[in-house]
Amino acid sequence: TTIFPKSLYTSDDSYHIDDNLLDIIGKYEKGPNPAIYKHASEYRDFGNSISTAWLKMADDENATLWNATSLNRYILNDEPFSGLRKFIQGHIDNYVYNVLHITDEVEFYITQSWLVYNNEMSSIFRHVHTNSLLSGAFYIQGKYCPITFHYGESLPFPRFQLQSKKFNVSNSNIWRVTNEKGKLLLFPSDLEHSVEPNESKVQRISLAFNTFVK
Repeated sequence: TTIFPKSLYTSDDSYHIDDNLLDIIGKYEKGPNPAIYKHASEYRDFGNSISTAWLKMADDENATLWNATSLNRYILNDEPFSGLRKFIQGHIDNYVYNVLHITDEVEFYITQSWLVYNNEMSSIFRHVHTNSLLSGAFYIQGKYCPITFHYGESLPFPRFQLQSKKFNVSNSNIWRVTNEKGKLLLFPSDLEHSVEPNESKVQRISLAFNTFVK
């Protein structure tokens, strides 16, 4: 039995993003994430987990391996995303009321929502989402580029680095979830997470959002 869990929720169905909506997504005004360490050498010094391919670029002082986000921080309020918003809210409700069994008097609602763009070799450093209880990521486009969750307190003996023969939910402090096009992932907002460099030439696009209660 595993107790005191930090649970993740993945939708068992998908939401289809058609070419028209994908075209709209590509036209949103965007800019570099201001919290990102722009230069690869700075990012490496920050202590992030990085791939061998990305490390080869880390000494290039001109490398700007940032991810970009939409300047619009309320994407799901826009009419073209009304169907996707309904899909996401349905899964939030399912997780809250049927998995966590929170009482019906509590209503979770979406606050901010924004698009995230990762070009080749760009990544997202370790972070949490503040002023939010439950956060999520909806995968729109991209090759294999999992989101990695970090939780040091989940180790069985946090003060000791003991080797394990194999890893499972009882002995891991890092957990990777593969991105699947059209799928939704929900997670506690205070759970630290990151995304490793996109080693594909295909731009990785996702929609992130936060929630609160009333």
